[in-house]
Amino acid sequence: MKKPFNGRANVIYTMRGFTIEIPVKRHFFVIVFLAAWLGGWAIGEYFALTQILGLGDSNLEGFALGFIIFWLIGWTIGGFFAIRTWLWMLTGKEVITFDSSELVIRNNGALFSKPKVYDIKQVKNITVEPIILKMNSDGKSSAKSFFKIGNSGIFKFDYGSQTVRFGDCLDEAEGKKLLQLILDSKLLKQ
Repeated sequence: MKKPFNGRANVIYTMRGFTIEIPVKRHFFVIVFLAAWLGGWAIGEYFALTQILGLGDSNLEGFALGFIIFWLIGWTIGGFFAIRTWLWMLTGKEVITFDSSELVIRNNGALFSKPKVYDIKQVKNITVEPIILKMNSDGKSSAKSFFKIGNSGIFKFDYGSQTVRFGDCLDEAEGKKLLQLILDSKLLKQ
């Protein structure tokens, strides 16, 4: 007989409220693939830089030099997003803190991710709403990308004219249990 799943989230109570920590779902194939890809990326970055700086065997000029510089800019940006995703998959954790004055959503482990801070009095209509995969016009699902970090999940609330989402790695049943905990805390005025 299969045992019931206890959930992913960890709830930590504090003097002013509580924090919900949700570890990212680790996709081991993606972690291994990105590690291998980043090895090749580093080699490409090294060789392109040596060519631009004139440390290689050839002296690039004109169009060839311009092309290598253009290529290196795109290659570096792509590498940044791959490193960011790889680190998120290895160490990522969504941390949601509720206290008497604010709700803070952090993506710990994501490079250059700033915490999102909300006035708790302006947080309205918090609900659990699973993300439904929509079909594009070509019949393919619009599934979440591995490269997207933040502003998705099964929780949603209204904040002025904005809808904010969090709780990306949670199942609906666990989300409902956590929603009850959030509502029972009386920190939110629904």
